[in-house]
Amino acid sequence: LAEYLAMPRRAKTRAKPAARAARSPGKRGVSWRQALALALSFPGVREGASYGQPALLLDGKFFSRFNQKEDALVVHAEEPLRDALLAGKPDVYFTTDHYRNYPALLVRLPHAQLSELAALYEAHFRAHATKKRVAELDARQRGRR
Repeated sequence: LAEYLAMPRRAKTRAKPAARAARSPGKRGVSWRQALALALSFPGVREGASYGQPALLLDGKFFSRFNQKEDALVVHAEEPLRDALLAGKPDVYFTTDHYRNYPALLVRLPHAQLSELAALYEAHFRAHATKKRVAELDARQRGRR
């Protein structure tokens, strides 16, 4: 993941803490640094590898990764949500033949909203994390209010 962090950042783009950034509605464009910080803000999410590529793992299992070939972020999304996002925002979300039969979609980060990415990450987290991890997230969120 170090090579992604070394990628040039857009001028005047400053990474925000994940929780605050997720509440910033309407802003378009997410940097890899912001996506990484957001994912790592979930309990149990760590940097690792998936199929030999840098990835983000939730307790050792796939959570998200940057697909270099497609220049997009791979995120989990169950079929009804995935299909709605693909139909409603084709400039942001897309898929390829490789991902077509999986509950995943690709996100064009320059066109994405951090709040939407946060919602996708949280939905995946709540569906796949242990009860203990979900309780950790809930406790953190209650502490921010």
